[in-house]
Amino acid sequence: MYDYQMYCVCADWFVAIKVKSLVIMNVYLQTTNRLGILEDVLQEICWWRLKYCDSPLVIGDFNSELGKCNVALDYIKNFLDTHCLFRCDLAFPARQRYTYQ
Repeated sequence: MYDYQMYCVCADWFVAIKVKSLVIMNVYLQTTNRLGILEDVLQEICWWRLKYCDSPLVIGDFNSELGKCNVALDYIKNFLDTHCLFRCDLAFPARQRYTYQ
């Protein structure tokens, strides 16, 4: 039998899974009229990053268009810069955009 050393937590706005040394998070980032919720979710991400600082962290968000401008998206971009995180959509550009309109 495999020993995956797995840990999982689910919350209203994210799911986090740690498998061996890899931390994977799927988050739902509110980018309209919910800056308080957004701040809470980003603080949770920060907590996971600090708790497992020696582990790679992969975060997926499937509802925010980070190429646009508003207060919430600027807050997210600042969070990414502050915590030395980067956007894979910029690192590995695709011809087709997979986001809702």
